[in-house]
Amino acid sequence: MKKCFWLLLLFSFELFSQPYKLNGIVLNEDTKEPIPFVNIRIIGTTQGTSSNPEGKFVIISEKRNLKLAFTSVGFKKFSVDVNLAASEYLKIGLKPEPINFAEIVIGRTEDPAYAIIREAIKRKKQNHAGLNSLEYNLYSKNVLTSSGEVAMVSENYSTGYFKNEKREKVLIKSIHISENEKKSNLAIGVSLLERHYFDFTENELELAGNKVYLPLMDDAFSYYDYHLIKTAQTNDAHEFHIEVIPKSKIQPLLEGVIVIEDSTFSLRRVTLKAGLGVRVPFVNDFTAEFDQKLEQFEKYWLPAYFKSDFSLKMNFSNLITTGTISTNTIDVFTEYKINPVIPDSIFKLQSSLTKDEHDTTRKFLIKPEILTRVQIDSLRPIPLTLNEEKAYRDLDSSKKFITQLKFGGVFGGLAEDAVKKEGNKSSGGGVWSYLGDGAKYLRFVKFDDNRVNGISLGGLYDNLAVGAASFSGWASYAFARKQAEGSISASYSFPKLFINKIEVEYFNGARNTQMLNPYIPILNAANILLGFEDQHNYLLSKQFKISLYNGFRLPFNLKTDLIFEKQYSLAEMKYQSILRKNRVVRANPQIQEGNDNRISFGIKFGKNPQEFQAKAESGMVLQLDISNPLLGSDFNYKRVRFISQIVTKTFFKELFIAPYLQFGIEGGAVLSEFGAQHSITPNVALNIYSPFQSFKGLSPYEFNGDKMLALHCEHNWRTVPFQSIGLDFLTDLNIDAITGFSLLKNWNEKNFYSTGNDKKVYWEAYLGFGKILGVGRLDFCYTSNKAFFTRVALSVIL
Repeated sequence: MKKCFWLLLLFSFELFSQPYKLNGIVLNEDTKEPIPFVNIRIIGTTQGTSSNPEGKFVIISEKRNLKLAFTSVGFKKFSVDVNLAASEYLKIGLKPEPINFAEIVIGRTEDPAYAIIREAIKRKKQNHAGLNSLEYNLYSKNVLTSSGEVAMVSENYSTGYFKNEKREKVLIKSIHISENEKKSNLAIGVSLLERHYFDFTENELELAGNKVYLPLMDDAFSYYDYHLIKTAQTNDAHEFHIEVIPKSKIQPLLEGVIVIEDSTFSLRRVTLKAGLGVRVPFVNDFTAEFDQKLEQFEKYWLPAYFKSDFSLKMNFSNLITTGTISTNTIDVFTEYKINPVIPDSIFKLQSSLTKDEHDTTRKFLIKPEILTRVQIDSLRPIPLTLNEEKAYRDLDSSKKFITQLKFGGVFGGLAEDAVKKEGNKSSGGGVWSYLGDGAKYLRFVKFDDNRVNGISLGGLYDNLAVGAASFSGWASYAFARKQAEGSISASYSFPKLFINKIEVEYFNGARNTQMLNPYIPILNAANILLGFEDQHNYLLSKQFKISLYNGFRLPFNLKTDLIFEKQYSLAEMKYQSILRKNRVVRANPQIQEGNDNRISFGIKFGKNPQEFQAKAESGMVLQLDISNPLLGSDFNYKRVRFISQIVTKTFFKELFIAPYLQFGIEGGAVLSEFGAQHSITPNVALNIYSPFQSFKGLSPYEFNGDKMLALHCEHNWRTVPFQSIGLDFLTDLNIDAITGFSLLKNWNEKNFYSTGNDKKVYWEAYLGFGKILGVGRLDFCYTSNKAFFTRVALSVIL
C-alpha cells in the first residue's frame, strides 16, 4: 500500500510539473488570411517563437499566466494576456500598418534611400559597440526535398556561441530525425549557409563558394543601387523599407528588401535572394532566399527568426541531371546572453550522430540526445506543415535521401543503378563493381603498344601490402620484338622517419627516353592502336634501382634514385594497330650504348603540373640526373628538366568559378659527355590531345637538342564573355572561354638530331572552350609556321 502511495505521489508530481502548451494562429485582421513568420515574444523574458508558413504557432511554458507580444513588419504590434491553462486555441488578429510613401524633395536627384543607407553603414560599429560575445538557445528545423517531395525532416535544440574573431559554434543537444536518415550525419549542416547566427551588416557572405558582397558593406555603393519603397510607423517609430538592386549580373550579389529602423538606423529585417551572379558549377536554377527578423535584446538588434531556403538542379552537361533539390531551414533564437565568458575549448567541440564512444581519437565530438516523436511533439515551438507531418509518417529506413533523387540526362539510368549498388555494401570491388564481375579482372591485365615492341600483353599486380612492406610486379610478352619484359619491386615504409620509404626495383624492357612526359603509357598505346603516330623514342633498358622517398610536409616532396642501367638501341617495327596498319613508321634513333649509372633527384613542389587538375593550381616538378664514371658509368653528364606553373585569379575574384591566369615555364639542359638518348625535347600534342604546356602544333621531336626554354600563358575567362553579351545558353552550360599563347626556343649544339629548328623561335596562339560535356576542351590554334590546328584536352572542372 505504501509503495502504491509513493508511485501515485510521484505520478501526481510529474503531472503537475509538466509545462503548459498553447496552440494558436495569427491572422490579418482585415483580410482574415494567415500571417507567416510573426515574431511572438513572452514579455519579460528572452523566450519566444514564430508562426509557421500557415500562420500557426505553439507556446510552451511552465508559467500559467503570460503576456505575449506579436510583431511583424507591416502590422501594428499587438500584446495580449493569456492563461495557458484556460485557453484551448488562440486566434490573434494583427492590424495592417498605415503606410506613408516617401516624398521626393523637389530638385533632389538622389533617392532618399541613399542617405538612409549611408547613415546605416556609418552607425554599424556604433550599434555593435561593446558586443563581444553571445550565447543563445536555438531551435532549428531542416527540411530536405527532392523534386517537390519531402525527403528528410530534422529538428534540433542547440546552444549557440558567438565570439568576436571566431566562427559561430553550435552544439546540438537533442535532435529528432525522420526515420530514413537517423543513422547518418545528413541532418547536421544541410544548409549551404553553414551558419545560424548571421549579421547582414557584415561586408560579405560565403555562399556556395562565392564571396557575396552584402547591401550594407562598407563599399556598398560600388555594387548596389537603392530605392526607398515606403516608410511605415511602428509604435511611435518609423521603419524604412528599401529595395536593394545589384548593379552587376556577373558579380555575386543579393537583391530584395531590407528594413531599417529610424532611431539607431539598425537593421530590422531582411528579405533577400541571390542575384544572377551567384553561380555554382554544374548547377542550374540555383536559388537562395533569406528572411531574417531581428528584435531588440538590451540595446542590440539580434536575430529572433531566420529562414533560409536553397534550391538547385544538378546538371553535368546534360549527361546526368537531377530534379530540383531544396533545403529549407528555420531557426528560432531565444534566451540570449550578452557578453558571457566563453572558453576557447567550446570552439573545439563538434556535434556528430555517429560518434563511437570507444574511439578516444574523437574526444571532441558530442553526440546529441535522440528525441522520440512524442518528445519532439511536446517541445516543438513552430507547428509542422501538413507535408512535414506526412514525411514523418511515410519516410522509413528504406527511403534514404539519395534514393529519392530523380535522375535524368543521357546517363540518368546508369546513375540510378549506381545509387542502388552503392547501398549494396557487400558487393565490394570499388569502382570495378559497377563494371560487372568479368571487368573486375581488367586491373590485373598489362597492355601496351608502341613501335619497337608492337603489342605487349601480360599480367600485373600492384601494391600487395604485407604490413609496412609492399610488393609490385608485371610481366608481358612483346609480340613484334618476340621478347619477354618485366619488372619487380619491393618497398618498405617508415612513416615517422625523415626517409619515410625505401624501394628497390629490377626492370628489363623497352622504355621511352623523354624526361617528364605527361602521357601515361596506356594513352600512347591507345593512340597507336587507333592508327596514329607513336609519341616517343625508345631504348632497351636493363636496370636495378634503389629509391629513397623524403615526404616532407606537403607541398614539398623529394625522391632520390640510385640507378645502374645498361642501355641498348632498339629498331622500329611495323605498327600493330586496328587502323592504318601500313602507315609509315617514324625511325627510332640509334643511341650511344653502354652503362648509364647515375643519381637522379626528383622534386615536386605544390601540385604536379603534368597531372590532371580538377582545379588549376600552382606547382613544379624537377628532375636532375648526374651520371659519372665514379659510378661505373660510360657517360659523364648532368641533365636537368623542370616544368612549373603559377595560377592566379585575375578579376571577379569573389566568384566561386573566377577567371584566372595560368603562367607556365619549362626548360631543360644537358651538359658534358652524353648520348642522343639524353637530349631534351618539349612536350607536344599526343595526336589531337594537347593539355596545357604541350605544344599543339608540333610533332614529336620536331624540336630537339641539348637546351630548351618554353613559356606558356593562358587566361580562362570562364563564362564572363557569354554573360556580357547575353549568350545565356552557353552560360547555363558552364562553358569556359580560353585564350593563350606559347613560345619555344631550342638549342642543338651537339646536333644529334639535325632539324634546323634551333635557328628560330617558335610560337603559337589559340582560342579554346572548356567544360564541354563537363570535362572536355576544344582549342583552335595558329602557329608561327602559318598552320591551323584543332586540339582537344581535359578541362578543369572548378
